[in-house]
Amino acid sequence: MCQRKFRGGRWRAYTGPSLWAKYGKDGLDGLGSIVLDLDNEIQSVATDSLGNVVGGLPLNATLSMYYGTVQLNLSSLTVRPPEGVVATADRQSGIITVTSIANTTDTTIRIPIDASTVYNNELMERTTYLTINKIKPGADGEDAILYSLMPSVDAIHVDKKGVSDVVFITCGIKKTQGANTVELSQLPNGYAFKYVIDEELAENYTIDQNISTSSIKKKIIFMLTNGG
Repeated sequence: MCQRKFRGGRWRAYTGPSLWAKYGKDGLDGLGSIVLDLDNEIQSVATDSLGNVVGGLPLNATLSMYYGTVQLNLSSLTVRPPEGVVATADRQSGIITVTSIANTTDTTIRIPIDASTVYNNELMERTTYLTINKIKPGADGEDAILYSLMPSVDAIHVDKKGVSDVVFITCGIKKTQGANTVELSQLPNGYAFKYVIDEELAENYTIDQNISTSSIKKKIIFMLTNGG
């Protein structure tokens, strides 16, 4: 998720990317047609006041590579965790798993992930990043609350005729506090839930609202913001 403030009568720039539906379309052979997709690319873990992780681990993200609408087999998949982070990558499933984060790591952790595939006898290599935010408890000592976005799909693929592989996309919200995790049916107090299609104006969004993929040309961004 990301944050965007409404000040001076207009929306300010986004602070960073949220989970978004990538748009892949058949095209000519070449690097531009190879798309690397990492779902859950921005995640959070709860920590105590000293930065020790108390909730949210292990966490997983799945990486895929596509040529147009065709998913490709990974030739290699490696993860380069920074000091204090333990993470592994499974090439067969594309799953990256983070199992340990030291209290000495930064509040925001960016983990490089390298992947490659062979297409038309040519090796294609890509690098992306998994971002993890460490959330400390509030001033009253209560457990940190983590909100996670849960889109119905992590990627939208469109064939050369303009037909999408899904008709609608929806998004839910998961709340984690301590050892308890629940899926929400209502928006948390003080939060705004919005979506943006192809850099247009942000629109209010209701949990699990259907959005037609026919209106999406490049991408859709879901945003859960505190205040604004």
